[in-house]
Amino acid sequence: MGLSDIWGYEWLSWEPKTVQLEIRDEFGVQVEPDLFDKILAARTIVTTDLAFRELPSFITLINALNGDGCDTPVSQPIDPADMSWGVLEMSLLYPPSESETFSEEIIGYMEECLKWQGVRGVPNSLVNILPEPKFDDMVASDPDTMEGIFQRLQDVNDEVVSNLNAWKYQMGQLRLANGSTEELLESLNERK
Repeated sequence: MGLSDIWGYEWLSWEPKTVQLEIRDEFGVQVEPDLFDKILAARTIVTTDLAFRELPSFITLINALNGDGCDTPVSQPIDPADMSWGVLEMSLLYPPSESETFSEEIIGYMEECLKWQGVRGVPNSLVNILPEPKFDDMVASDPDTMEGIFQRLQDVNDEVVSNLNAWKYQMGQLRLANGSTEELLESLNERK
C-alpha cells in the first residue's frame, strides 16, 4: 500500500533489484531480506493467481508473509496459525472474487497441516475455504481429547486476531500522500 502510494502501480512490474534500489534511494534504508520477501510476496499476490493455483507458490507466499522468508523448505508443514494468518493477509491484500478459489491440492494441504499439528477444527480465517472436519465417535466421546482439540483451535484463532490487531495498528500509522487507510480500517472493524 505504501509503495503504491509513492510510485503508483508501476513498481509492481519492476525487477526485484530495482525495487530494492528504489526503496534505498527513497527511504535511505537497506530492506532486511525477510521484509523484502514479504514485499515481493504481497506483489505476487496482487499481480498473479499463483497463491490459489500452485501449492509450492502458496507455501512460499505464506512463509514470506509470516516473516519466514522465501527459502523455508516447501516440505516443512506450515504452522496452522501462520497458515491461517497468511490466508487472511492474502485476502486483505487482494480480496478474491467468488470465482477465485484455492486448488484442491492446496485445500488438501491446508487440511493436512491442521491435522498434523493437532488442530481438528477449522480456524475462523479458513471457514469459507475448508469443510468442517468430522470427528469419529471415539474422539467425540472423550471430553479431554475434545477440550484439547478446541483449545488448540482457540490458540490459532487468538494468534490470528493478535496479528490482525498489529496489522490494523500498522495501517493506522501509515501516512499516505495519495489516499487514506480509513476505509480499509473501517471495513476491518465491521468484520468483528
